[in-house]
Amino acid sequence: MLAVTKTSVNKRLRKALSVPARRYLSILRPVCSLKGLTLSVAAAAIILCAFPERGFTRLPPIDSRDPYLRTMLLAKLTYGYESASNSTDGSTKTRDSMFFQTYDMNLTGNWWDPRFIIFDTNVTYTNGINTYSSGGKKLISHNWSYQFMTIILRKFRFPLTLLATRSTSESSSIGSVKTVRDTYRADWYLKFMVFPVTRLRARRIVSTVADDQSTSDTYGIEMTKELGRTQNRLYYDYSESGNSVQQITGFTNSTEISSNTRFTGSGVYHRGSSSNDNDTTTTSVPNSDSNSESMGLSMSLSSTPSRFFSQKHNYNYYSADTGDDDRTEGQIFNGEISFRPNASYEAGMSMSLDEVENDTLSNHMESEILYLDGTFKYRITQNLSFHQSVRYSRSESLEVETVTRETFYESISASSGISFSKDLSWATFSSSYGLGLVRTLVKPGGESTGITQDLSLSLSGIGKKIITVNGAFTASRNDNLTGEIWSSAETYSTTATNALWKKYVSMSADARHFRSRGYLDLRDNTSTSYSFNLSSNYLYNTSISSGYGYSESDTGIEGNNTQETYTLGVSRGQRVFRGLLTLSGAYMLHQSTTNKGVPEDRLNYNLLARYTRPLMWKINWIATGSFQHIETTTNEITSTRESLGLSNSLNYSLRAWNISMRHRYRKIESSTNLNYSESELLLKATRVIRRIF
Repeated sequence: MLAVTKTSVNKRLRKALSVPARRYLSILRPVCSLKGLTLSVAAAAIILCAFPERGFTRLPPIDSRDPYLRTMLLAKLTYGYESASNSTDGSTKTRDSMFFQTYDMNLTGNWWDPRFIIFDTNVTYTNGINTYSSGGKKLISHNWSYQFMTIILRKFRFPLTLLATRSTSESSSIGSVKTVRDTYRADWYLKFMVFPVTRLRARRIVSTVADDQSTSDTYGIEMTKELGRTQNRLYYDYSESGNSVQQITGFTNSTEISSNTRFTGSGVYHRGSSSNDNDTTTTSVPNSDSNSESMGLSMSLSSTPSRFFSQKHNYNYYSADTGDDDRTEGQIFNGEISFRPNASYEAGMSMSLDEVENDTLSNHMESEILYLDGTFKYRITQNLSFHQSVRYSRSESLEVETVTRETFYESISASSGISFSKDLSWATFSSSYGLGLVRTLVKPGGESTGITQDLSLSLSGIGKKIITVNGAFTASRNDNLTGEIWSSAETYSTTATNALWKKYVSMSADARHFRSRGYLDLRDNTSTSYSFNLSSNYLYNTSISSGYGYSESDTGIEGNNTQETYTLGVSRGQRVFRGLLTLSGAYMLHQSTTNKGVPEDRLNYNLLARYTRPLMWKINWIATGSFQHIETTTNEITSTRESLGLSNSLNYSLRAWNISMRHRYRKIESSTNLNYSESELLLKATRVIRRIF
């Protein structure tokens, strides 16, 4: 029996192992040490937590509609000629022409697999030759545009997008001006399973015009993570810009943090904060540094814990410091609670608060507005209900400049009322009446108490078979018991629409009258308006509409103003000689009189004709003609303006080429300004070449 020793076993193993196998073992030999094993386990744990196995192996299947599935070359050639001429009063004439050509090539595809790496490249060149009649000048322009975009690991959990573009523009007439703009951008998504989903952004823009170079760098990070019912988000952005000639540098820091928590009862609780810091420095100008800071906090709660209770609350705090001792600080709160245990009881409360404080070198201002409201409603029967409300409002302002000015207003009121509604056989009737007590304190001014009354009556759906009429009346009064604060207001309104013959014509009319009076203005403030509108689509391919409106107002301070408007519109489409002819016209007359007795009339009518039809060899022809007349008369002084427009366009497709022609003419005649006319002609030929490899 042969003796087996450790040395003989090692010799046999070395002979059995090939050279490549021994190389792999030499690579793994450091891992077998304690330090190497620890590092290997840590690296594997990080990879498995951050990038789980399904992030590597479970890729979505290849989509047959993916535009990057196959390599595609798309080339576009455009040649064009444009001529324009215009004249003023038939004497001053200018004629400009331009010949341009554009070559555009776009190449898209993938390397190996569209789920791994795709690319998108584009090159565009445009050349234009402009000729100006004034001085016989000629301007030649050359524009180049390059773009390269790639997405690495496109369908993985951590795709990286790289983009580089360059655009150059050079024009020459007497001298030469060249503009270059370079853009570099990187966008990296890290869709972790355990750590927050992270997005890293970087962008650099370099613009050069002659000897002036400006740069702009932007870096940002965005992180989102969902923990249970809470969605957290962090956004940070840093930008830096500079200019070499003006020696201006600027920095901007922006941070946003938000969190949304969902809980039972369709509730959402939001918390958020934001800050912004701007700093600008001009090296060439001493003491020109400027800095501004702003900050904001927000919280909101919205929930419906049960079908009996709901609430909404929102709070915002903000502050801004723009330098030079200019600072603004404020907070806003809005809250609302409603409670409805059953169909008979309903209660609610609301509150709003707005506070602002502003400090400058020469002024200090503070203001506060508070509003509280509580309501209760009880349905006694199906048609009868009782309601009660309590309202409190307060506004206070303080301004300290050379003289201190302080104002204060406070009002508290309580009212009770009853409402009644009933569906009648011929209409729906509803009414309400309320009675309350109000106390008002005004500084400077005085204190006043009074009785408030509110009344409303309405009938809706009267005469549903032939004509539907709605009518309403509302009135409110504040009669003072002590003090001098009192007011009254009434409103009458009615609307009517036809329920019969709607197949032939639709008609509607409305009228409204409002009147108010108070201790600030002893005169009555009144406004009256009514209108009538008619439209019909009964005739084949024909639409007709007309309207009339009248309004009159007397505010006591501004005086009496009246306005009257007439409108009429007709349009019709008709097939003529294998084409579609569309004719339309609109007429409007507006008459108004101001409080000073100055009448003003404005007449405006438009005519439009459009004809489209195919010609021989499948040429599409579109012809358009328009005319507009505007006449304005003020204090028996009349001014007119007329505009005439004509246009023709032809479009023809010949295999891969598309040839188009467009001519446009416009003439404007005015009694107050110079007459003007212009004419434009555009010829363009385009070819598209598409190849798929």
